[in-house]
Amino acid sequence: MIYFIIGFGLFFIILGYILNENNARYLLAGYNTLSSKARKDIDINAYLVFFRRFHLILGVSFILIGGILTLLFNEMVVGAFVTIYPCLAYIYLAIKGANFSAK
Repeated sequence: MIYFIIGFGLFFIILGYILNENNARYLLAGYNTLSSKARKDIDINAYLVFFRRFHLILGVSFILIGGILTLLFNEMVVGAFVTIYPCLAYIYLAIKGANFSAK
């Protein structure tokens, strides 16, 4: 289970650095379906800074908390963490990410 936690944590970290201003219009869900006029209303550079920081914190905390839980508890607790923690984190990302739209 520890390899899974490390792998997913690294995946989250790398995900934050894959997205950039050039490929956001193709890869970023929701942003890729906007018209070019609507895209101008979004501060994409500030959002990408937030997006990178979010994924870096998510990845590092996922590895640290998941590693500690693996040492202290059984696989049922770790499995719940692996499932619930990213879901809650992405809900936070969706709520805070809405602040980067001009509307």
